[in-house]
Amino acid sequence: MEIYTKVDNITSFKDFIGKKIKVSGTISNTPWQHIMAGDSAHPFSYYFDINDEQTVIYTKADIMCQTKRIEVYGSVIEIISGSEKTGSDYKECQILVECFKCL
Repeated sequence: MEIYTKVDNITSFKDFIGKKIKVSGTISNTPWQHIMAGDSAHPFSYYFDINDEQTVIYTKADIMCQTKRIEVYGSVIEIISGSEKTGSDYKECQILVECFKCL
């Protein structure tokens, strides 16, 4: 198995863009507003709570765990969305999940 760096909070994601991480959390029941940017290789998207923060994860398969908590392994991607109103970009880090396990 490849080496994944354990990350405990979303604020550090920007330090891991393009790198492999593992992180534990739960599929959210309360989605916040996020930029969505899935791809054909990862057709499933989920709002993912990590402690008191939230991000979006994209998976190759539907997550159907009996337990609430899961651990995901994947790469951090940076999603950029431009604003015509302000002329500035909004950036958000999300995860392309390679595999996951139910905890």
